[in-house]
Amino acid sequence: MKSVRIEGRNSVLELLRRGTRITDISIDANARLDDKLKSILELADEQGVNTRRIERSALDRMSSTGVHMGVIAKADVPKLPTRLKDVLAQCAEKNQEPFLLIIDPLTYQQNLGAIVRTANAAGVHAIIMSGKRMSPVSPEVVRISMGAAFFTPIVRESAFSAIKILKSEGIPIVGADMSGE
Repeated sequence: MKSVRIEGRNSVLELLRRGTRITDISIDANARLDDKLKSILELADEQGVNTRRIERSALDRMSSTGVHMGVIAKADVPKLPTRLKDVLAQCAEKNQEPFLLIIDPLTYQQNLGAIVRTANAAGVHAIIMSGKRMSPVSPEVVRISMGAAFFTPIVRESAFSAIKILKSEGIPIVGADMSGE
């Protein structure tokens, strides 16, 4: 487990729903109590999470994304595998056929966050991404993925190397291209 800061109502709410250990939640003292914020407060209370109301300016100083939506939490999240072989070993331990997504390097973290969120919902075991252009799990990726980045590993490996490993393991590979027919 590692302790991280989570920003945004959706991300914090999703982690609470998953039962992730959250140590404390800071909420904008002047935030309107909408349904999402009520859910966060109810789940936090049920799980014994310390909540505190603070000035928005204090949240702004704590924020690394600048888009905290009035909620920042500190959570203990699971350490995910970073190597393809480790992901495959986990699948084998659970007797599951690996479901992996290999993507080209992305420039925009918002796109990666959306892909991670969708992949997690589809049951993908890991996302394989080559290139070193950006850190795979930034606070922005976590926020856009609504916390799914803490549950779907992002493995850094070249597509060529990944495909070679998958072929050697007898794992079927299907390709798609946006401009393909």
